[in-house]
Parts: sequence; C-alpha cells; structure tokens
Amino acid sequence: MPVDRALPSAACAPVDVLLSDGSRGVVRRLSPTDGPALHVLHESVSDEALRLRFFSVARVAAHHYVDHVLRDPRTLAMVAEVEGRLVALATAEPLGADISEVAFLVADDFHGRGLGTLLLEHLAATACRVGIARFEADVLPENHDMLRVFEDAGFEVVRRTDSGVVLVEMSTSGTITQKQAAAKRERRAEAKSVWSPLMP
Repeated sequence: MPVDRALPSAACAPVDVLLSDGSRGVVRRLSPTDGPALHVLHESVSDEALRLRFFSVARVAAHHYVDHVLRDPRTLAMVAEVEGRLVALATAEPLGADISEVAFLVADDFHGRGLGTLLLEHLAATACRVGIARFEADVLPENHDMLRVFEDAGFEVVRRTDSGVVLVEMSTSGTITQKQAAAKRERRAEAKSVWSPLMP
C-alpha cells in the first residue's frame, strides 16, 4: 500500500532558519503556487549546477521535472526562501514503501551557505514522520558540496561507488551525532547573525 504522506498542519508550517553566514531564511513544504518560482530557479542556475543535479544540461528536462514535482502528491518536497525569493528545492521521490530518492538544487549565489544541510535535516524529519525510514541519492563524484552535505549532517550514511556514480544511503532518524552537529551549526550561525552587522 502507498505511504500516507499527510501531515498535521503544524508539521507543515514554515520554519525560520539561520543560514551559515548568519542571514535568515524560511524552510517550508512546497506549495502548488511555487511553480513559477521553481521554473525560475531551474532556468537561472548554471549549466554546471544543472549537470551535477540532473547529470545533464538539458533545461527542458529540468522544467519537466518541476512540473512532475508539482503534480505528484507522493513526492515530498521542501523549498527554502530568503527575503521572499525561492532559492533552493529538496525532493524525496518514493522508491518503495519506506525508502525515497533525494535530490537538491540550490541557486548559484547561495552555495556554501548551508541550505543543502538545512533542507536535508527538515526533509528527513518530515519523511521520518510519514514512515520513510531511508533516503538514497545518486551523486556524481565531483559533486563535492553535495557529498559533504551528507557527511557533515551527522546522519548514519553509507557510501559506495557504482558505474562512476556515488550511491549514498542514510537513515532518516536523527541520531545523537546528527542532533549535536545541527546544534553546533546553529550556534555558529547565531554568532554570525549577532556579529556580522557590526563588522566593518
């Protein structure tokens, strides 16, 4: 039977987050009204970012994927916004009753600001609540940023390489290590949030 991915409204509420540079954003579930902003995101990223995400630079395929995500109720999807702009998307596509394939896309000018990690944390928590126990991801070996997200988030992660692609598998359950890593990142972001406006 398909997994019931319905969540209480409180679990779907937007969450204020701090990026690693101390700036503020919002992480929330995808809304049907996000279509235009999602298409803008996929059109605006560089060819290299598109290749690392889709293993191809075909923007038509990327836009078809956006339409698919907006239509398919089985796909868990979360977005990040900064100052009202949609700057990142994370999706979990069902592979079985308790496992989903995850993927991420972040706007070029927001790389290195912790959005991938924040989205992974919130997506995993949401998935765990609806009975998805594991995530899998296919990552190109040169996609160091994405591989680092999985490694640094603190979840239990297994990696193996097959046909030139790194296969990542992780539990969606938060471990002590994951919670400690999240708390440490939040303390660093809070410190930057307090001090950065005072810096010359």
